Amino acid sequence: MMTGMYSTDVIDLENTDLKKTVVRDAELSRWQIEIAALQEARLAGAGSISEMDYNCFWFGKAPEEPCIYGTG
Repeated sequence: MMTGMYSTDVIDLENTDLKKTVVRDAELSRWQIEIAALQEARLAGAGSISEMDYNCFWFGKAPEEPCIYGTG
């Protein structure tokens, strides 16, 4: 997650194979954010991913529909 509040001192991204959701979970916890919204996720269909402290829900285009400008 690249935001203005992102910092690499929390998690060393160079030496880990962490999923992006784990990084998001750590950053949201560090900043004590309870609710966050993402815009233009590149996930097709609908679903959810659960990490330790947060759940990520998405609803995108159907997998067979073309992506526009890299978003789906």
